[in-house]
Amino acid sequence: MEIPKVRIGSGRVVTDSIQQLGRTMVQMVDESINNTITMGTRLSEVVDTVNKITPTASRTRGETLSVPCCPPEEECPPQCLLEITRHAYAGERIIVPFRIRNGTNQVKNYHIGIRPLVDENQNPTPSQPTLDKTTATIQPAQSVLVEMRIDLGNGFSNGHQYEATIVVRERDFNQNICFRLVLDPLHAPEVTPYDEKDLKSHFLSWQYHFYCEEKPARISVQGKPYDETALTADTLKQQAKVQDDQ
Repeated sequence: MEIPKVRIGSGRVVTDSIQQLGRTMVQMVDESINNTITMGTRLSEVVDTVNKITPTASRTRGETLSVPCCPPEEECPPQCLLEITRHAYAGERIIVPFRIRNGTNQVKNYHIGIRPLVDENQNPTPSQPTLDKTTATIQPAQSVLVEMRIDLGNGFSNGHQYEATIVVRERDFNQNICFRLVLDPLHAPEVTPYDEKDLKSHFLSWQYHFYCEEKPARISVQGKPYDETALTADTLKQQAKVQDDQ
């Protein structure tokens, strides 16, 4: 764009030149604003088009991220494939069963192990768990039963908790089963026996085993009335023998 020349000494020429320069600058600013608006509109159309053809990526639970240029969120496998909690009492011998399933369409060979059982202070217990198998070959869609045994004798106390990790490994990666042992405080059920004199006066007398509208007539043993309080198994046998003889 050619900028008009200014000739000194001619006032009108100078004024016309300044006005033309101002109009030129306004025109340049207008063109710049229009270009910016046009570029913004086109960029918005491009983003809308990309959003329509690109699936949204899940960012967090309940929130979606519609910008397709961001990398996917990092997802780590869970620390525990399974959590097992067993309640018991000190002094018991317990068996904790669990199953390992092959969820693929190929035969899998697994190695199975267990890390030390520790108390709340991360101290290993004197008696450690054992597994009935350390390897397992599992067909597709099948499972294998594994049993863990623990002798809760010396070194275990009621009211405490213990933890161990069972490790399942195919080749390169450990996959964990988290085990927690809870030894509950000892709350044994309680029973109060009857006083024997109450048993004898209420439960051993035959009148309390039969319910009759009329009181049965008394019988005698060998012609002598019997004493209910002194009724024994021998006298009952004698009564039955006398009745049979009659």
